Amino acid sequence: MVDFEGTGPQVPAAINSSASQSMAAAVFAVRCFLDPTIPMNDGCLRAIDVRLPVGSLLNATPPHPCGGRFVPIYAAMEAVFQALSEAVPERAIAASGILQPFSIAAVGAPYWIHLSYDFGGVGARRGLDGPDATGVHFGIGRNSVPQAEPVETRCPMIVESVETIPDSGGPGTFRGGLGSRTVLRFLAPCHVTTRGDRLSLAPQGREGGLPGRLGGFYRRHLDGTLERLPSKANNVRFEEGEAFVVETTGGGGLGPPLSRDRALVEADLRAGLITEQGARRDYGLVIPAASPARPGRS
Repeated sequence: MVDFEGTGPQVPAAINSSASQSMAAAVFAVRCFLDPTIPMNDGCLRAIDVRLPVGSLLNATPPHPCGGRFVPIYAAMEAVFQALSEAVPERAIAASGILQPFSIAAVGAPYWIHLSYDFGGVGARRGLDGPDATGVHFGIGRNSVPQAEPVETRCPMIVESVETIPDSGGPGTFRGGLGSRTVLRFLAPCHVTTRGDRLSLAPQGREGGLPGRLGGFYRRHLDGTLERLPSKANNVRFEEGEAFVVETTGGGGLGPPLSRDRALVEADLRAGLITEQGARRDYGLVIPAASPARPGRS
């Protein structure tokens, strides 16, 4: 039985979920710990009793909006993952970064709107590092994030960068997946609305693994300074030339960082997934100082 009794009440904002979506999330989370060759059919549903309190964030009633439903159902999946990690430790997974939805809209005519989200890193799993900036794949995946070219074609903005954030995955014997950083620079005034979660408490590691790095939403002012925005904010006005920065949260690590294979730490360092500072601080990697340059011959 998966019992969500105690879930917070539904709210008059678009972060509720319907019973169907919440049921799908709970079943998906349970199936991640079962034999993957079992086909998905009605028998799977009969074997799992999911209890969703009516009028809660996970079982909203009309007219409560459910546009941002992935925020509570990702939290629900995480609760199931962590409960089953205790019950089935050989399949344990550390906590993950939750997706961060946002929308950007024109201030006036001609009207346009850009609705998107980005994913945090997945927690490390038994024997495997967490995937970077993909989120736990329920219903959507990385391919659903709009690509730069169509965004720039239909909206007055430039996608300056999309990159993973070094050291954002929780250190561990198995490393948490990295979070990402996306920078959108505006060519016209606009309003930004955020619907983030898991931006105050970092995803925890397991069995000695360390937490992932927290993400956030930011405004980059014209002078380059960054201002952190609330995780849930409505119609924050941005001016032409300012940039909206979306940083997603990294996944937690699994197992003590000092037990990580040295070859994997060195490979992460070469790939830019961790920095030299992170390699020293988190994994105790001794990095020899660079040899002084020899004077050239005249």
